[in-house]
Amino acid sequence: MRLIHNTLNDMEKNMFKMSKLTLLATLSVLITFSTQALDKKKIVFLVGDDIRHPSGTHEFFAGAKLLKKSFEASPLADQLSYTIVNNWPEDTSVFNDADVIVHYYQGNKWHFMNEHHLLIDKLASKGVGQIFMHYAVDPEEVAEEYIKKWTGAVYKTGYSSNPHWFLEAKLENHPINKGVDKLAIQDEWYIKMDYECDCSIDHKGQLEQEKVHAVMSGTPSVKKDIARLNKILKKGEKKPSDLLVFWAKERADSGRGAGFTGGHFHKNWANDSFRKQIMNAIIWCAGMEVPEDGVMLRFS
Repeated sequence: MRLIHNTLNDMEKNMFKMSKLTLLATLSVLITFSTQALDKKKIVFLVGDDIRHPSGTHEFFAGAKLLKKSFEASPLADQLSYTIVNNWPEDTSVFNDADVIVHYYQGNKWHFMNEHHLLIDKLASKGVGQIFMHYAVDPEEVAEEYIKKWTGAVYKTGYSSNPHWFLEAKLENHPINKGVDKLAIQDEWYIKMDYECDCSIDHKGQLEQEKVHAVMSGTPSVKKDIARLNKILKKGEKKPSDLLVFWAKERADSGRGAGFTGGHFHKNWANDSFRKQIMNAIIWCAGMEVPEDGVMLRFS
């Protein structure tokens, strides 16, 4: 009987040890998953379709979904998390843990920042990156100075212009352009942006805090485009930044911002260089280092 009793005691001790080991292993896995989740950079796409435009244009929600899918199929998938917010949310806590907010929605009187710039300004002052694309670079006057502070420039009604033209790109030495091949594409490329300060062009990759740096400019190559743009550029003083369509800024609050005037046609996301450049910009604005070859694309 004593032998049986001792054997049972030993079995209980072993089971207790195994339970402790199982518990510790489970906790270790949970902590690992929790740490990995905390380490991920969160991208929030703030979108809102413009139903006034025909199919194939201003499809901001579909564009955000495509970019999310592209990131999920990239080598960076495990380092990122994503949220797509369609129209201004009732619960704004979705922005609280964002590393970058991608603004891709209607502009002018429908611009979300006309009413909500103070909330986003608080986040930007804490280092949350901001990138504005296409119509979202065009707010009303109340939000202009804020977006210029976050990204470096805005579309200024009465000064800027929004022609459709075929752009032959000049790519600057900027991390956003890593791995981007020659880009030549038709879009509604806004021009003559209103800059916070003189935009640094031909900076050769020497990026200074609080300065606005050129990422991409373009020249028209189609005869009718040349005539149209020359007519626009004749109005007012000519500046080297007039045909700049992509710019970026690293702020003193450690946050980063960028503005991109393309993105009118949904079909342009099928262009690898076009898509890669924006994906590079998003992770750069999130505070990440852009890989030497840019965000590799495995999307089809």
